[in-house]
Amino acid sequence: MTANTPRARMSAKRHNRQARGIAAGEACARLHICAMLVRVVEALRFMPDRPFKLRKLRDPDFWLHITIERWEWDYSLGAAWMEGPDPLEELRGLRLKGKLAKGSGKSVKAGLTAEIRVYEGAHFREEKRLGNAKLQDVGRLDRVKGGFEGMIIMPDDALPLVMLMLAMKRYEHIDISAWKDGPRSSRVLSYSFKETMADDWD
Repeated sequence: MTANTPRARMSAKRHNRQARGIAAGEACARLHICAMLVRVVEALRFMPDRPFKLRKLRDPDFWLHITIERWEWDYSLGAAWMEGPDPLEELRGLRLKGKLAKGSGKSVKAGLTAEIRVYEGAHFREEKRLGNAKLQDVGRLDRVKGGFEGMIIMPDDALPLVMLMLAMKRYEHIDISAWKDGPRSSRVLSYSFKETMADDWD
């Protein structure tokens, strides 16, 4: 029997620590989702009785169905070059790299590369964006040789949860809808992180 050897005991302890870490991450994710549901319920309580007016938004010109192959976390902190209340300049961002899982148009073919940078924005929080009708896109895309490069903005309180889900391999795909505003540039209308690729996107 080798179950009581020092190596076996160390392996068991390491496995237990990993299991506790995953359980803690899942609990944190559940708490965040519960908090979001509470905010939704509170918002529904104050909805007006009159019918909503639909916004005039353009339909997407194309979609990107990206399989995330790897991701990187970028962080920098330094003295601010511009005068302002904050003497330091802090930048936190997530970089996603992958390939298109399937095509959705003449120039959007499966196998093309995609690199998407995710930046946090406090002004994208719900309490900050309410009433701002000018917000009609959530990022940019550029057509480059071999694929696409772009950036998307995410509320700063959502970014830690997304990173946790990526680390736990719960997010392995991202779907992006966009409309063109130039020969090689586009605006991101929406994006959605998913564990599996949606079957209803053609």
